[in-house]
Amino acid sequence: MNNVNDLDELIALMSYLVNHNKSHNDELKELLNGLDPLKHQEACSLIKEAITIFDKANLKLEEALKKVK
Repeated sequence: MNNVNDLDELIALMSYLVNHNKSHNDELKELLNGLDPLKHQEACSLIKEAITIFDKANLKLEEALKKVK
């Protein structure tokens, strides 16, 4: 990765992934909203945990993106 074009491509990929992950997180929230929390407590809990993990991972990716820009 000695080339500016390579870095530009990596920045573009990281930016894409941040937005892509946000889209997946929105889908997880829709999935969660579609489940009855009383009937599917365990599933809802796991989905909430997944949302939290996605949020944390995306924050780290956003931090990395800022550092390479």
